Amino acid sequence: MEGGIIRPRVELLIYRGSDKTKLVDGVLKQVAHVQDAVEEVPVFGVLCFVDSDWGFFPDAFTVNGVHVVWPKKLASMLEKSAEPVIDVSLVAEQIARRFVRA
Repeated sequence: MEGGIIRPRVELLIYRGSDKTKLVDGVLKQVAHVQDAVEEVPVFGVLCFVDSDWGFFPDAFTVNGVHVVWPKKLASMLEKSAEPVIDVSLVAEQIARRFVRA
């Protein structure tokens, strides 16, 4: 995080010494597109880093609302999600209609 009292606060994602905040911006754009497609289903962004060194007592965090986690933490978050049950088939159809396969 940069800034504070005098300058506006800016959240950054630094990974292995490099500024990776553009990854967060990309996730936010994708979240907006998916949210437009599925309207009433809650959508949130996640960056999941595989093969990263999170230290002995890792702690997940967010940057501009995007969760930054490791694979086991993501699985745990999804298992504990208190969101209402959704019709996966319906959501998949909505997404398939909206987005062209690559």
